[in-house]
Amino acid sequence: NSWNTSHADIILQRDLKGGQQFTFRFYRNEDFSDMTDFSDNTYTKILDTSEMSQYRYGSEILYNLDLNEKNRLSMGLTQQVSDCTTSALIGGRQDEKINGGFISNRFEANDKFALQLTYRSDNHSEAGTENSWSVATEYQPNSEHTFVLSGGEANRFPTVRELYMQHKVFKDPATGKWIYSIPLSGNINIKPERSKNIEMHWKWAFCENYDVSVGYFRSIISDSMNRTRTGLFAPNPLMIWQNLDNVDLNGWESRLNGKINDNLNFWLAYTRITEADDTSNGQRVDLKRNYKLTSAFNWQKDKDSIGLFVERLGPSPYVAMPPKGKPGAAKDTELPATTKVDLTYKRKLTDRSSLFINFNNITDEKIEINSHAIGLPAIYAPPRNVAVGFETLW
Repeated sequence: NSWNTSHADIILQRDLKGGQQFTFRFYRNEDFSDMTDFSDNTYTKILDTSEMSQYRYGSEILYNLDLNEKNRLSMGLTQQVSDCTTSALIGGRQDEKINGGFISNRFEANDKFALQLTYRSDNHSEAGTENSWSVATEYQPNSEHTFVLSGGEANRFPTVRELYMQHKVFKDPATGKWIYSIPLSGNINIKPERSKNIEMHWKWAFCENYDVSVGYFRSIISDSMNRTRTGLFAPNPLMIWQNLDNVDLNGWESRLNGKINDNLNFWLAYTRITEADDTSNGQRVDLKRNYKLTSAFNWQKDKDSIGLFVERLGPSPYVAMPPKGKPGAAKDTELPATTKVDLTYKRKLTDRSSLFINFNNITDEKIEINSHAIGLPAIYAPPRNVAVGFETLW
């Protein structure tokens, strides 16, 4: 099978008088791949191959303004279109549009206390309008310790796949039985997820060049979108995207920042999800990694800089195809742990311009990020790729 991707990203930023700043961004991602259609539920007999092309493009506008010495206001507008063409979708082609905007203000009462208020509204072409908000407080009693407490409500809209994917069913010429190659269906009536979130963090600058932080996070997600088993085409294990009641997602995270010398600095972070359970039955939901370990090193001297980024994703449980001879039973399995390595080189051409090249996933690791939950070929993160860019200040 073949897979081709392309990416373009343009960012324009302008500093204006009076503490004002204007930023405009336009991006476009394209993806083309082959797919394999299987003719039986053992996924061993290939019936046919098909193609899938998808692209996403959008724009963002951000405006920052210092109202006074204590208040900094931010406003923004976003627009995004996702388009997908494949026989696995209803009608063969579907798209979704999301338009939104936000307003945020940071209030610094003094050198010890700050308050951030944010309100956002988004409209989805199928799911309608959803609003979200957040409040964050920051308290720094001295130069060594910082405490942050934040909370709010957020939402996630369904994707094209969650809305419009269709069952693909064929008649086996050898047996005359109806069988399928895509056993996961979208749901045009699925609702957006809503979450209530809280986070607590403490940072300790224990010496001049190093600091460490620890934090706790929890989200109660209502109408969580996940895959559930249906009785269609029994006894084959067909699935459909549906809303669950509530999911309790919580865990903790830690981070170490350090400056080794004038040319080299680093950071190391670890996130652990201790619980990601459907509150109605206590079962862990699909595709929530057990942990994430990331680290980065950045070396800079004169006009040159080199950055190294490493990400380790722990295993993730999900529901797989039933065991042979037991078509009605689910089998718990997991996505494998993976490691991703990125390398960046940046050359400063002038005081106001730079050229950079990114080597992404240089080991070409197969990073499974999603699956059809019952044995079909998975969806992977982008393979090894190279991106070249140019930055300029104006």
